Amino acid sequence: MVNAERLVSAQGRSRLFWLLAEALLRGFQTEVVSGIKEQEDTAAVAPNDPLSAAWRNLVAALDNLGGDDWEQRLAVEHTRLFAGLQPVAGSVPPFESAWRPDHEPGEVAHAVQQAYAAAGFADIDIEAGPQDHLAVELKFIALLAWREAEVWRQGNEADAASLIQQQQTFFDRCLDWVPRWVDSLAGQTREPVYRALMDMIRTGLTQATEDLKEAGAVMTT
Repeated sequence: MVNAERLVSAQGRSRLFWLLAEALLRGFQTEVVSGIKEQEDTAAVAPNDPLSAAWRNLVAALDNLGGDDWEQRLAVEHTRLFAGLQPVAGSVPPFESAWRPDHEPGEVAHAVQQAYAAAGFADIDIEAGPQDHLAVELKFIALLAWREAEVWRQGNEADAASLIQQQQTFFDRCLDWVPRWVDSLAGQTREPVYRALMDMIRTGLTQATEDLKEAGAVMTT
């Protein structure tokens, strides 16, 4: 039987993390901005939900961009914050290996690639460079969530449980560094829209973790 609630949750998780990944990789291009603003109606449905509030804050930050040069400003800021492998102006780049100083970078990259390979993926986004880039890791979660939605649609609870476990394991092993990176970036950026994006990433990861734990607990009882 199709579990409609879990289906919707998986679909939303997939859209959320793919869109956030694109914002990290490409910046606030037209397609990304359109995707963010399309969430406004969804956010209005649950005004007290933290994730909905974060969506509205991000949309408001985009709506409040001042001046005719906002596209250029955001492009310059995106390059400053995300483009390099080396720290820029105190900002540590969004690669998992950069946030695990007690591990060799190659060891971290290998662990991430193993997780991708176990799910049947090779490189997920070659343009991102090293595949331990946060945007690539978010796209991996988005792809797993998309698969989860598909098997919920088919009423296949066993495969859904397996995909939920895969996502939980990846969150626990590979995304625990993200809150520290978010705090670092929020203090470095000069643009409110990027602070709103950082809040969106933090809130999205927190809610997804809670949803997956809840779903996993229910399915194992």
